[in-house]
Amino acid sequence: MSDDNSEEEMLRQEIADLKKKLVISEETRKSNLQDSICERNSVINKYQDEIQRVSAEKDDGIRILSKANELFRAEVWENRGVPRRKGHETPMPRQVLFDGKTSWEGYVKPFRALQESCGWNEDECLFRLQSSLR
Repeated sequence: MSDDNSEEEMLRQEIADLKKKLVISEETRKSNLQDSICERNSVINKYQDEIQRVSAEKDDGIRILSKANELFRAEVWENRGVPRRKGHETPMPRQVLFDGKTSWEGYVKPFRALQESCGWNEDECLFRLQSSLR
């Protein structure tokens, strides 16, 4: 009987050891699962941050391009008249001098046409008129 008790005791001890190992194994599995979940969430957050950063850059680029397009369209709309060369003065047709010997009316029409074609403002027009009188 003592052999039976000792064998039974050994079996109980072995069962207890296996239960402890099972608990430890289950805790290790849960810990590994938690670590894996944390690592996965970290990678997901990193990618989401990168997506948001790139999206914000693209939105900024779109805003800049939209503003540039808006300004370009406004400039085209303003300059839709006669094209002019920037940085260069419009070539001047030869201005007729008024000597007072002929009728004033014969001089005014060509002068007004010249004023309009050259785009003179009032000050420029007065200066040109004054310089053409003899």
